[in-house]
Amino acid sequence: MEKTRKTARSRKQLIHQKETISIVKETAKSKVRLSKLLFIPLIIFLIVFIFPHLPLVKKVETGQMKNNDYTARKIAVFEEINPKNGFQSKIQLGDIVPKLVSYGVIDMTKMQNLYQGRGGIPKEEMELLTKASNKPLVISASNANWIVNLLWAIGLSNKMEINKESPIFGPDLNNFASTGGWNLGKEDSGGAYFNKYSLIPLNSSQQKRVKMIAENTYRPCCNNSTFFQDCNHGSAGMAIIELGVSEGLSDDDIYKTLLAFNAFWFPQNYNEIALYFNVIKKTDWHDVDPKLALSKDYSSITGWMKNVDTAVAKVPGLLPKSQSSGSCGT
Repeated sequence: MEKTRKTARSRKQLIHQKETISIVKETAKSKVRLSKLLFIPLIIFLIVFIFPHLPLVKKVETGQMKNNDYTARKIAVFEEINPKNGFQSKIQLGDIVPKLVSYGVIDMTKMQNLYQGRGGIPKEEMELLTKASNKPLVISASNANWIVNLLWAIGLSNKMEINKESPIFGPDLNNFASTGGWNLGKEDSGGAYFNKYSLIPLNSSQQKRVKMIAENTYRPCCNNSTFFQDCNHGSAGMAIIELGVSEGLSDDDIYKTLLAFNAFWFPQNYNEIALYFNVIKKTDWHDVDPKLALSKDYSSITGWMKNVDTAVAKVPGLLPKSQSSGSCGT
């Protein structure tokens, strides 16, 4: 009898244990279901109210390197705009420079005095001053400062009908850096030589083409187009365009040539322009349209400061080392 009672108690205990286990399992399932239900509104709360206010990881500028180390890129870009071996153009000077000497636009004594403190007139320049040359003109970092003087004299004195429409043609003719600043001729002011000698043969349609290109190109020393040749670089630019048109170069070749010469005359400005396109616009310098680079938006001084220098300065580590640019005088 006692054994029967024990068996009955054991069965009741077993049933109670099973019921307890069942309750525990059901409770656990309920907690899981509850946690899932609570998890959904929690996620919604985080998405709506919390995540928008968290500091996001700053998006990398177009073309910007994550570690802001642009050293190698800046070197490569500078070597592209100012190649060590220079830029070989397709334009030739022929006998124009010796003619300028014979006309007195270039006074050899004054030229020699100017370069006496600079190590003397380089052999290459002396050849251009004294002999006709059919070699394509090459500009480099070493000759940029005197190449501009030769081209300046050409652009200043070459006679064209369109020069009568030039903004410098008028009562203030002698008051510009391109005219009053030309002190290497026999005359007291370079204004005496403006539009005086037929150095580069150009018919009326060619002159219109010269004017069109000149009015659409700029340099970073001022806000005037090449046609407004108020400084040495403006006159030099005019010479490049006139020579290019007379020698049958395409518009693209002329823009490319003028851009290359400008880059040697203004290395700091064009270094930043090239970096701007390379890093911010993700366009390599050789893929940039020269006409665009020479436009008022990028090559005028205000366009450069607004659209290039300001943008490049905002990218940490991108601003290049300062480079000296050519002055608007001899």
